[in-house]
Amino acid sequence: MKKGLHISLWILLLLAVLLLPAFSAREWNKKACQDVHIRLAPGQNSSLLSVDDLRDYLLRKDTLAGSLTKDIQLEQVERLLETHPYVARAEAHLNLQNELCVDIWTEQPLLRLQNAQGKAVYLSERGRILPLRKAMPVRVAVVNGFLGEIPEAGSVLPAGANPRLDELLAFGLYLRDDPFFHLLFSQIYCHSSGEYTLIPRLGTHKVLLGKMDGDFSVKMENLRAFYTQGLPRGSWDRYTQLNLKYKNQVVCTKQH
Repeated sequence: MKKGLHISLWILLLLAVLLLPAFSAREWNKKACQDVHIRLAPGQNSSLLSVDDLRDYLLRKDTLAGSLTKDIQLEQVERLLETHPYVARAEAHLNLQNELCVDIWTEQPLLRLQNAQGKAVYLSERGRILPLRKAMPVRVAVVNGFLGEIPEAGSVLPAGANPRLDELLAFGLYLRDDPFFHLLFSQIYCHSSGEYTLIPRLGTHKVLLGKMDGDFSVKMENLRAFYTQGLPRGSWDRYTQLNLKYKNQVVCTKQH
């Protein structure tokens, strides 16, 4: 008899273990969402975006607090937040306190584009067009001149639609990844001929890069060698122009 009692107790315990999660999930789904928490993922730059901005953006489009847990579509929340021009990726989940939690990965401005008509936007590292925020400027190089048509804010550069912007994206990524050239140039000017001029933050000279066809990194390595080996210390104002258009040469024009 004792053996039968033990077996019955073990069966009841096993049923409880099996049924309790399903019961808890059913009860959890009936509860309302208590709050919405948005945070920037570790390592993300908040220079253009705050969590308050994102929370307001989400709640303007979908009032989630008070909604039943079972009615909250996490993928829909993620897609909705990713319509914000500064959001690259969103990941949402519900915690045990019935709170909606969202981690945000932001778009990172790479260059500031300004065409002849005065339109100004940021180009992100992923090739997305970002609107400016006057109260929150970002220190990146300004690109102006003959840029061609700039897509609307929030859109991603269509592949091959604007070769000039494709070139600038590749060049901007090169500058970003180079500790020496990063933040060195304050301006990039695009000529109608397809050539580029770089304006450094130091000195009064300009750098004629020429066209970016071929490997522009070779020209930049020649420039690095000139800055680090051929330019005497304190002589940034000695030249008015450094020309990289000739193969494996840096042709200098001195101040008069």
